[in-house]
Amino acid sequence: ALTEAASGSDFDMIDSTVSRRGGYLELCGTKTWISCGLIADVFLVFARFERQHVALLVPREADNVTVEPITRPLVGARASMLATIRFNHVRIEESDLIGGVGFGKVAVGSFALDIGRYIIAWGALSLAKTCMARCLERAGTTRRFGTKLVRHQLVAKMITEMYLAINAAEAACIEAGMLHDEGAPSAMDATYVAKYTATKALSSVSATAIRLSGASGCMDDTV
Repeated sequence: ALTEAASGSDFDMIDSTVSRRGGYLELCGTKTWISCGLIADVFLVFARFERQHVALLVPREADNVTVEPITRPLVGARASMLATIRFNHVRIEESDLIGGVGFGKVAVGSFALDIGRYIIAWGALSLAKTCMARCLERAGTTRRFGTKLVRHQLVAKMITEMYLAINAAEAACIEAGMLHDEGAPSAMDATYVAKYTATKALSSVSATAIRLSGASGCMDDTV
């Protein structure tokens, strides 16, 4: 849980704080747009402690932790289970800190964000593949102007471009995974490329899928 309303994901601007209170620590702050916040049992929270960045684990059932669903219309993010999480004087222990004081941004934060980017890359790739599968199904069974949609040259061109974008994204995701398995120094850079390639592919593929679906592509219940 990093993002805040006033600072976004900028580590240096976060307002959440950890303070000493006798023999324990106390966390105060509000995080928002937190992915899987509605179902997470434990939160990895980034905050400031003694003017340094810290990362800590906070159980969902801890006293004074409030989870609020974000219910406003979410274009392209309805499956993310986004939530706003409020920490109102939550008691924590020194053992809840990860990596010690000062390691929250450089060590823990960079690693956690890298994992997040990798997950997003594969998620975007999966969604793009689903879009193409639905388009192939529709184009192969729907007839317009005396022939199946897939037989129309422009439709075939659009599906080909979808295929190429998806395959390029999949190659980038696989490479990032292999480099992570090898512990290669370039693994984090490969994750950047994978996320960019996969999300860009999803953007173009989903837009094409809407076009090929006609008016039904604009309906909420269209899969």
